[in-house]
Amino acid sequence: MKIIDAHVHAREAGTPEFNETVPIYSANSAAVYMMNFPKPLDLQNLSDAVWFMRNYHTAIMDAAGKAGNPNHYAMLMPVLAENMEPVQLRQFIKMMKGIGGVPLAGFKLFPKGQSTNSGYAPSLEKACTLIDVLEEMKVPLALHMEDPDEPNVSKKEQSAMENILPKLINRGRWPSDINISIEHISKTYGLIMALENNLWCTITPHHLGLCQEDFNIDDPRNAENILSTTEPYFYCKPIIQARGSQRFLHNFWLQGEYDRLMPGTDSAPHSILKKDSESPPAGIFMGGTVWAYERLLRDQNVSALLERYSRNAAQFYGIEMAGLPDAEVPNETWLHNVRNMRHAAKQKIKSRE
Repeated sequence: MKIIDAHVHAREAGTPEFNETVPIYSANSAAVYMMNFPKPLDLQNLSDAVWFMRNYHTAIMDAAGKAGNPNHYAMLMPVLAENMEPVQLRQFIKMMKGIGGVPLAGFKLFPKGQSTNSGYAPSLEKACTLIDVLEEMKVPLALHMEDPDEPNVSKKEQSAMENILPKLINRGRWPSDINISIEHISKTYGLIMALENNLWCTITPHHLGLCQEDFNIDDPRNAENILSTTEPYFYCKPIIQARGSQRFLHNFWLQGEYDRLMPGTDSAPHSILKKDSESPPAGIFMGGTVWAYERLLRDQNVSALLERYSRNAAQFYGIEMAGLPDAEVPNETWLHNVRNMRHAAKQKIKSRE
C-alpha cells in the first residue's frame, strides 16, 4: 500500500514537535511538509534560502531513517510572503530544480493572520504577481481559503471562495500551466466550488469525522471561542464545521469518485504548554495518514480509498507512485508519545465509537 499525505506540519527542525512527528509522518510513502515557520524564506539571499531548504530536508530524512523509514519521500512546501519579489522567486525555483534531491512540492498561500505564522502573508496584489511566476514555472500552488475580513469563523471559507479565489486565479483567464489545490476544504460550499471549477483539493480526517455538534456548539459564530477555550486540542483553522457539512464531505470522500481529491491530514503539532495556554494556537495533531483517517471514518474501504487518492496526489505533484516505498501504520509507541492529541483527542474519539 502506497500512501501520500499531501499536507503535514512538523515545525522547525530539532524542536520537540519535529522530533516526535517526523517519525510518524515518515511511515507514509511520501508527505508534503508545510514550512510556515516564524520567518519566511529570505529570497534576498538565494544561496542561503536553498541551503535552508537542503538542511531542512536533510533533517527530515535523518529523522525518518532513525525511525526505520529511510526511503520516505519528503516534499517541501515553503510559504509565499510579502517580502518576496517575482524575479527572486523565479530564480529560487530554477536553483531548486537544478540541485536535485530536495523535492520542491510547490508554494503555499495563507491569508494574513488566519493560521500559524501567517503574519507575513502577501497582499492580494503581491500574491497575484507571485502566482504568475508559479504558473510560468509550472510549480503547484496550495491555497488556504479563509477570508480575514469575514467576522463569522464558520463562514470564512465560503467568503474566501466567493471573494478572494477569483481574484487570485481567474484574472481574465484560467491558469493552464499550474496545479491549484484548495487545502483542507471544510464546508459543502467550498467543495462544490472546487468541483465546479475542476480544482484539486484535500479534506482532512477531522473535517470528515468531527462536527460542531460533537462539542455542543449550537451557534457557529461561537465555534472558535468555544473550541479554543474548552477544547484546544480540537481547535483548528478552518474551524470544525456543523454536522451538515461534515456529513456531506464524509459521504463524498467515501464515494471515491473525484480524481482531484487528495489525502491531507493537516496534522499540526503544538506543545502542551502552548495548547493549554490562554491563547492556544490553531492546529490538530492527527498522527499518520492511515491511522487518522481510519480512526475517524471507521470504514472498511478507507485504506483502498487512501491509496486511490494518493495516486491523485502523485499526479498533482508530478511523482511516480511506483518508485515510492510502501506505507506502514505508525508504531503505537509513537502515537502514545505525541504531545498534541496525546490523551484528550484519543478519549474524545473513543467516546464516539
